[in-house]
Amino acid sequence: MPATVPVLSERTIDFSQMFPHQNSDVRITNQGGESLLFNVRTGHFHRLNALGSAVWLQCTGTQSVARILSTISETFDVTATQAQSELLDVLVQVQDDGFLRIEKR
Repeated sequence: MPATVPVLSERTIDFSQMFPHQNSDVRITNQGGESLLFNVRTGHFHRLNALGSAVWLQCTGTQSVARILSTISETFDVTATQAQSELLDVLVQVQDDGFLRIEKR
């Protein structure tokens, strides 16, 4: 069963059809389990904690959000609900700041 989340109580998003891909203008520096993203085109920075860093590394355009969610749930000591919430927070923040795009396939 694909991972889905209700949106506005009438729609759902199928995570198996969403593929995040890092923007090629982004450079990354790792610092003690955290990552610092820098967009060379816009000059924006974004700091990711260990979970966010793990998400970022999987945003290659080849793995669906559902697969990334599964990996996060298996890797970190969090509930499925927490993993989904954390994953969506990271994806929304870095997408809004221009660090990645999400393709629907």
